[in-house]
Amino acid sequence: MALAAQAVLNRRSKPWWRLLLAGPLLLAGCVSAPPPRPEPPPPPPVSQAPQAPLPPAQPLPRPQPPTSAIIRPGPPPSAPPVSATPAPPAQPTATGSLVAMADRQAAAGDYASAAAQLERALRIRPQDPVLWQKLAWLRLQNGDFDQAATLASRSDSLAGNNAAVREQNRRIVDLARARQRPSE
Repeated sequence: MALAAQAVLNRRSKPWWRLLLAGPLLLAGCVSAPPPRPEPPPPPPVSQAPQAPLPPAQPLPRPQPPTSAIIRPGPPPSAPPVSATPAPPAQPTATGSLVAMADRQAAAGDYASAAAQLERALRIRPQDPVLWQKLAWLRLQNGDFDQAATLASRSDSLAGNNAAVREQNRRIVDLARARQRPSE
């Protein structure tokens, strides 16, 4: 019986071994050598025309020994006066022109266009509390009290130690809240 089982296994295992040996042989036939690399183009011919002679080399200047500055005793330089509120940051030319245009449009009563100019300026300088404050004033004048209070709060959060900007922001918020309440 063992002999019969072994014969059955041998018959069944022969195709397996054939496939196992034939697989790598078939895969080896798929492998090919890489294509030959193209020859690099020959360098262009050097012209045989005579070249102009190079100018003679100039010697480097010799380093001079360091000179010491003469220090004379005297009163120390005076420090610039310190103001209680820091000056607002200088406006870049693009932002400054947008703010100037917004001021002209607001003076003419065109609050929507003025707000659009200030929003463009805020895309350039989003961390400028003065721009947020100007937009808050415009919203307050236009009657959008919720937005005015929100923008003034945003300006206040960016103002840092600038007391003048913070005071104006509190004033905007107070005016917006007073106008929001129904008249009694």
